[in-house]
Amino acid sequence: SEAQSESTGDEYVDEEGRPQDLDDDEDDAVTSFIHNFHLHVLTTFHSLPAPKKRKTNSPTLSGLAPNWENARSRNILTTSVSCGVLTGADDSMVQYGGFTSDGDTDAVEHPSEVRRSPQRVPTTRKEARGGAKKWTLSHLPNGTIKLFQDAVVPFVRIKAGTKAPWAGLTTGDVQAIVDKVFGEDEHLVTENDVWCGLISYRLNDWHASFGQNGLKTVEQLFKDNMDEFDTKDAITNLVNTLLTIPEGEETAPFIWREWVNGKKKGIFQAELILNVFALAHLYLFDDPFDCVAGDHKPTGALLLSMQVVCSYF
Repeated sequence: SEAQSESTGDEYVDEEGRPQDLDDDEDDAVTSFIHNFHLHVLTTFHSLPAPKKRKTNSPTLSGLAPNWENARSRNILTTSVSCGVLTGADDSMVQYGGFTSDGDTDAVEHPSEVRRSPQRVPTTRKEARGGAKKWTLSHLPNGTIKLFQDAVVPFVRIKAGTKAPWAGLTTGDVQAIVDKVFGEDEHLVTENDVWCGLISYRLNDWHASFGQNGLKTVEQLFKDNMDEFDTKDAITNLVNTLLTIPEGEETAPFIWREWVNGKKKGIFQAELILNVFALAHLYLFDDPFDCVAGDHKPTGALLLSMQVVCSYF
């Protein structure tokens, strides 16, 4: 350099590093060479175009890239996108939970909605009961057992008593009763579910009680009148009289409260029928008038009582 030339005076350093004296001609040649070389460097530097700034559409990645200490070029950011780091040619948006571009909505960062598989519907009654052979009270929804026994079952008997003999309740009938006890839409009733299953058991017991009490009533009739019906022929004559429809009549005497010389009163009020009706139906309620109040006329239960009396005669 010129500074070095000025500091060394008329000496220069040869290829082996030894200082050498310069004569005037050599000194002028060296000085001219150094001057021309500086001019060439300055001219070349100022003629170079200004470096272009790199455009980017996303914030600079934070942190250090893997193996940064061994990097020798900008190609260091070439880690696979599957690892969560973008390559230099694909850095328009930080992925996997990072920032989004200005034009994107926040929906990009939200997790996708979790789709649950639909609950499998049991294909058999046994499967619906969890493998049990029959429905039990434990299958009912939590907290419903007491009201089922104290309210649902009595309402079921009242409703059944208004239907034709041996008819069951529909799913709509059961749903209406459950809504009345627990509140509308509180529990959904479906065919063959625990509600209909348990209620069908209770109705079977209810129907059976008519037969059981009908048999007891007829047996008690003959026990109370053993002196009058002490023979087989006497019993046969009584049965034929009660069940045979007289000529010109449409009904048999056994269904009437009174039948004297063709004059009759009180249809379906015969003592035997009312006795079965009371034992099999009325006595099941704390207040027997509950099952005859309003529109709940127990005509079906009364007809059941008549049928069992006739069958046991």
